[in-house]
Amino acid sequence: VVLSRISCMRAGTRYNARGINDDGNVANFVETEQIIVARGQLFSFLQVRGSVPVFWEQRFTHGNYKAQVSRSAEATVPAFKKHFDDQLDRYKAIQIVNLLDKKKQELHIANAYGQQLTRYDRVSEGTVEYTHFDFHAETKGQKFENIIRLLPLLERNIDGYGYFMRSGDGELIARQNGSFRTNCLDCLDRTNVVQGFIAWQSLKRQLPQLGLTVPSQTGTFGLAWKNIWANNGDNVSLSYAGTGAMKSSFTRTGKRSFMGLLDDVEKSVTRLYIGATKDDSKQEAIDQFLGNIENDIDEDDLTSEERWVSKQLEFRSNSFTRIEKEQLFIGSWNVGAAPPSRSTNLEEWLMPGVSGVDHDSISIYIIGFQEIVELSSSSMLQAEEKNLRQWEQTIKSFINGKRKGIPVVTAGFVQLVGIGIIALVAENRLGDFGNFIVEKSKVGGGGFIGNKGALVARFDFLATSFACVCAHLAAGQKHALDRIADYHNIINKTHFIGAPSTRTILEHDYVFFFGDLNFRIDLLRNEVLMKINQKDLTSLLDQDQLNKARKNQQLFVGFTEEPITFDPTYKYDEGTDRYDTSEKARVPAWCDRILWKVSTDSLKLEQLVYSRGELYESDHRPIKALFRLDIKEIDSALHNEVEKELYKIASTLSPQAIADPDTPYGNVASSPPPRPASVAKSTQSAPVSSALTPSLGLAPPPPSRGRSSKTSNSSSRSSASSRRDLPPPLAPSPSAAPTTVVTNSSRLPMFAMDDAPPIPTSTPAAAPPVPVQLTQTQQDIEKYKTSLESIRDKLADGFGFEPIIKAATNLCASTVKTLLHLLQTI
Repeated sequence: VVLSRISCMRAGTRYNARGINDDGNVANFVETEQIIVARGQLFSFLQVRGSVPVFWEQRFTHGNYKAQVSRSAEATVPAFKKHFDDQLDRYKAIQIVNLLDKKKQELHIANAYGQQLTRYDRVSEGTVEYTHFDFHAETKGQKFENIIRLLPLLERNIDGYGYFMRSGDGELIARQNGSFRTNCLDCLDRTNVVQGFIAWQSLKRQLPQLGLTVPSQTGTFGLAWKNIWANNGDNVSLSYAGTGAMKSSFTRTGKRSFMGLLDDVEKSVTRLYIGATKDDSKQEAIDQFLGNIENDIDEDDLTSEERWVSKQLEFRSNSFTRIEKEQLFIGSWNVGAAPPSRSTNLEEWLMPGVSGVDHDSISIYIIGFQEIVELSSSSMLQAEEKNLRQWEQTIKSFINGKRKGIPVVTAGFVQLVGIGIIALVAENRLGDFGNFIVEKSKVGGGGFIGNKGALVARFDFLATSFACVCAHLAAGQKHALDRIADYHNIINKTHFIGAPSTRTILEHDYVFFFGDLNFRIDLLRNEVLMKINQKDLTSLLDQDQLNKARKNQQLFVGFTEEPITFDPTYKYDEGTDRYDTSEKARVPAWCDRILWKVSTDSLKLEQLVYSRGELYESDHRPIKALFRLDIKEIDSALHNEVEKELYKIASTLSPQAIADPDTPYGNVASSPPPRPASVAKSTQSAPVSSALTPSLGLAPPPPSRGRSSKTSNSSSRSSASSRRDLPPPLAPSPSAAPTTVVTNSSRLPMFAMDDAPPIPTSTPAAAPPVPVQLTQTQQDIEKYKTSLESIRDKLADGFGFEPIIKAATNLCASTVKTLLHLLQTI
């Protein structure tokens, strides 16, 4: 039997789930166990696969899916450590087998992997060992049999790790003492071939224990074994990429044929089609099925009990939520393609600019650039990142030179043609900073060209979500309507696939929109210059296109911009204090702006600074803003306790009381508890778990991240904490035919690594009788019947997959939650 257990902790489709997340979980993580039962004895050998554990993504760019690292090496360290600490806790020792190419686009992913290993303090012989085997180079010309070259590199650990062995009477004879962790880019095709090879080498060491000779791979047993592994690879591939595995013809026959090559070409084309047309909707369905998208579950889909608990959780949020103050710095500059130089006086731009505030008190810096490169036809196709890298190093060096204590590190920096964004975080707060994703929004050339558009960075800090939009909108005195259209395109068309709880910009707790927005002043040049000299900024601001459009509610509804007290930032003769004296004689304007929005009444923001810097490298002046704002921190254990208690209370209330959720029940805490002194700020993430049961919306929330749903922070999650491991799988019958099984289950107790945990058999203490709410139960049953009828009608009417899976998921989640709550009460 070959049994594969697919993790649901970073579940997703091929191009939507790549690399690692902040909790240390990786995409396409699969435990594969080969189990043999013969002559009353049981053997087991376990391997794992998983995406390269760094932050990387693969986006469609210039006709190709380009793999790129999305977070700096320093900012990756905490998540990488969580991942391998968990791997060592589970498997005792890890032999990494990295199959990525040593050239082209895979090389920088492989280099990022190796870079993290040099920083990891548990890499040594006997704990974590690393082998980089360039599969494509070693098997060039379809000579897959060359993987035998791997054997000398792995043989010591194949022997050293051993395998699990149990006698017919249950006696433990041997235990596996380590696992092989294999990866390629997708962790599918190359990985399947190598995992099969390693499993065969282990099998050759197991059979002599039974007094059996090792059979030929071309005989009956060998061919059956190959088919099992090929079927396993096909099923794992189908769940992640939408097709069977490539190279499976070799796995089945041990030979590479022309027909197998054609089969691989067909699968490759099919994967591209599925990735372009179906994977996004499939990803959304997966997220909803796993309970990652609570915002999409309408309040009408909840039972009366769930609505009541949800509302009561809001009333009691202070009992499990703490608020702390943090400071955020935002800077923006249209730099006119200028690189930093020794004469660049960053003090004019990057100093906080308010008494009593220094750099040591700032936790996060978001720096945006426009025209980081010269806008040309060549840069629109392939922009050089040299300037952005130089600015990132220069700015980080300047800030760290001003900080007396803990330095900042680069969380990430991304470029879209001339737009660049840099995120810097205090090193001791990296554990609180997570889910950093940058989406590119092109608005030039009808949405196909990135000379104008935005980079939208979203991240979580503890349990508070941020969206930072660095934009460069349409230019020209008369193109105000185009700029308004650009704004709406950016706001409405930007979606974060990797952040299911905040898929759009405006769903975030805090939204900051800044950059060269290019809005002008509707006055003649001479009149504008006169009023600037007279310091009559009020008259100019009345004629500012952005202010007039906001007054008419054409854009930035609900946003705030602090009063402007500085002169227009555009357009200067470079290197001077003179406004444009060229032939075009452009009208001075406040093109460069910073606006913000708070999406929830429970959080407060205070803007301390809004000013410009006097730097002369560009025809724009840079601007900056400093904010002091509330950050939420949720104690998930306390949250779950409160939620469970509320469900117990709800079970004792009458249907009439349940139907009135807006009235607070009992005593409601009015102030948050103090932060425990023992809780270190840099260790807020949940412990990693590589595989859990698909939870139908019942997965526990990350304790320090994410956003409350429309109805509650999580009205359905607490019951997951009481879920216990499933009993061990039944041993297959010795006479059973060879089979392959692929499951997506909780981590079943593995023969290879540990004994099955005992199933509790104690009788629970008798609980007091619970009043049966028959009327409410009947109402819920009627609701489920209606949902089922809705699904049936959608199928009959030919609706697509997405509405059906949503309706079915909401029904399943609601049903399972109700049953679990009833069981807890009983």
